[in-house]
Amino acid sequence: MVVQKCKKCSKEFPRKDIVKSVWSWSGYKPIVCEGCNSVHYVNITTRLLLGVYISAPLFSMTFIFANNNFFLRIPFEVYIMAFILWIALIPYLIPHFARYHIKE
Repeated sequence: MVVQKCKKCSKEFPRKDIVKSVWSWSGYKPIVCEGCNSVHYVNITTRLLLGVYISAPLFSMTFIFANNNFFLRIPFEVYIMAFILWIALIPYLIPHFARYHIKE
């Protein structure tokens, strides 16, 4: 997947603007295009995918520790390090699946 472009002028959104838009403290912030000043809002599918990407490792760790003794041979610290690595990779993945639309 490629980074989304503006619906009006086809200028590609900067990666840092997309990450800031999704990780803002006030919720999902719209992106203003630098080329034509049109306002793009985050799609609901992007919000759902981000929730799944963040929560999937937590649910899988819960399932692994609750149901199977095989996985208990792997130290807990390995799972924590894998989760931290996953969270660190999310900002690099966000610009590829984040999608925006213009409210008419």
